Amino acid sequence: MTITEDIDARKATQLVRDYFMEIHGNWMLMFKVENVEKNTDPLVWKVVCSFFTSPGQSKPLTYFVKVHVKNGKILEVKETKQDAL
Repeated sequence: MTITEDIDARKATQLVRDYFMEIHGNWMLMFKVENVEKNTDPLVWKVVCSFFTSPGQSKPLTYFVKVHVKNGKILEVKETKQDAL
């Protein structure tokens, strides 16, 4: 992927959603963005999102994802506890 301008929060969120769609496909249900902000590093977006991976799941999976502002590369993906947000 070649991006000539810095990506904004919306684009960072879309990249994260696309990343998880590749992994979970149609089993990714009710994708929700919990938070998007610039990290302490100005070249990183921090995206916190949650989603279900099956209809019977009682609690969503929640992830913390870092996205590079310049190239849109996913730098880090970490599953988190909802209570920790």
